[in-house]
Amino acid sequence: MDYKAVRKHIAEMKKEVVLLKKDTFFKTNDVAKEYVRTFDMTYKAAQTVLKAPKGDFVTLSKETKLETLYEELKGWYTGLAVLASSQKESDNLKKDTLVNSSTVKKDTEIKNSNTSGKGRKSKKVTKIKRGGKREGAGRKSIGVKKHMALTMPQDMWNEIDNLIQRDKIGSYSEFFRILVADMKKNT
Repeated sequence: MDYKAVRKHIAEMKKEVVLLKKDTFFKTNDVAKEYVRTFDMTYKAAQTVLKAPKGDFVTLSKETKLETLYEELKGWYTGLAVLASSQKESDNLKKDTLVNSSTVKKDTEIKNSNTSGKGRKSKKVTKIKRGGKREGAGRKSIGVKKHMALTMPQDMWNEIDNLIQRDKIGSYSEFFRILVADMKKNT
């Protein structure tokens, strides 16, 4: 094992990890924090092993320990590099979608301005839209749509299903509408 090359590579990895630590992603992401913390601990252990041999003679246990620590450092460094590159890719993707969406809007605005200048006008047939995402956008005769969840014992649900089949009611919604209307009549 070439100790000078190992020392040099470990120092390069440490410099890059220090630069990565300054990134806001590594300050806020828990997984990245754990990777950096483990890398730092392994780095310190490798430094103590590297400082121990002063001469050419190195015991076999120190050499194997250094090899394992070096492999661990490379693994943690690779993990950090993957996290950093995936974060950069997602940032670039967000930027690209923002840029693309703004250019698409500009293109449609240009097309709209170009078509409005034509001398011939066409009659546009519009369809009545029934429904939508905002509250109260459905059919006005039925009313406002609200989502709800009912928790009842299974025997009650079985009884409701039997009533729906017997009276040939289309859905649970229709069943509960009829039920509420009957309750209003009785009170």
